Amino acid sequence: MQQRTLSTMIFGPAVLAVFFILACTTDQSTSDSMNLPCAWRVVGERAAAPEDVPFVERHPLLAESPDGNDVRGPDSTRFVVKWGTDHKASLYERSLRTGAETLIVPRGTGPRVSPDGRYLAFIYWKSTDSPWTLGILDRTTGRRIEPQLGGCVSLFPQWSPDGRWLAVMEQPCSMATRRLWIVSVPSASILKVDSLSILSDFEFSWSPNSRHLAVTSPESMDSNEEPTAADLWILSDHGRRRCRVNNTLNYVEHRPMWVTDSTLLVDRYRRERGRFVDEGRVLLTIRGGFQ
Repeated sequence: MQQRTLSTMIFGPAVLAVFFILACTTDQSTSDSMNLPCAWRVVGERAAAPEDVPFVERHPLLAESPDGNDVRGPDSTRFVVKWGTDHKASLYERSLRTGAETLIVPRGTGPRVSPDGRYLAFIYWKSTDSPWTLGILDRTTGRRIEPQLGGCVSLFPQWSPDGRWLAVMEQPCSMATRRLWIVSVPSASILKVDSLSILSDFEFSWSPNSRHLAVTSPESMDSNEEPTAADLWILSDHGRRRCRVNNTLNYVEHRPMWVTDSTLLVDRYRRERGRFVDEGRVLLTIRGGFQ
């Protein structure tokens, strides 16, 4: 399995279900109701077919760009990162009609445009105490939104299709493990929905209806820092309830991507006699909820 280095997380391109009934309040804990009975289950599984195209790849502004520092924007624009002679990155808006470039964020990188084109999420250097921080620009009003995640590095912000939420991974300053947050836009309210006890990454994506966030969560690593177990989870009720959809010892599920609101793709491999056996891309059909 290909691993993403920290420099790739900061400068390169960026699956649980979250059902939002009310807006998040600032810095809530997810521990109170994590173990409530869960009835989410896989009701169908087959090898992925060419027609199983992830929803985000069918959306012009949500589709992942081959270069995460040169992404499509609305109305014939692109958002690009350029490095100066001091080797520091800055984020620009480029008009494809005129070629003109406008500086948006000094020391900014990793642009991600909301589905309606109004908001631009990015990672920027704020200070030595909060170096790579999540920022959000309201392109209509010019207002800068700065969620207070409190870590040193924010990674892979992903917009919900309705443009109201951002899922973002973050690394605390005092440790190398990751935390997963949900940010409400434009209020900047935040909710920590999960954290890892090992040095690895969450992988996550939103469902088309913005109610679900599928997340694979690594739970163990080998001596080469490769995950040896990682399962698919579902969260609901603002992340207070979560459910392991698949509990597969010695299996790793990763790269979850929704196709419809009840089907999602995952890559799967297993650990067998000290080596990894690739089982390919599979399409899961899931049903259920919390009891």
